[in-house]
Amino acid sequence: MESIRKRVNVELVNNQKHIKKALAKPTAKNITYVNDDIVMVQFAKKAIMQTKPMYTGFIVLELSKVLMYDFYYNHIQGRWWRGTVVERRSLAGELSLYCARPAADG
Repeated sequence: MESIRKRVNVELVNNQKHIKKALAKPTAKNITYVNDDIVMVQFAKKAIMQTKPMYTGFIVLELSKVLMYDFYYNHIQGRWWRGTVVERRSLAGELSLYCARPAADG
């Protein structure tokens, strides 16, 4: 996913007066000499506008977890299953439910 915070503004300057003016700005981050005449000055963003929702992935995972628990407790366990449930989390934090049936006697 694209990170808007990593975007930079770049200005190409070829005059000594403009270089000093550009470096005096508080948003100036880096200076790179392209050749003898041209200097590239990088600036940080003054304001960042988040146009894409970052919380969507989190909400999808939470809603899927609620749906999974609802299905287990209201459909499987509530009607015919009397086994045990083992929760397991993967390295990515995803939750999985495993159902274990009790061993049959006899």
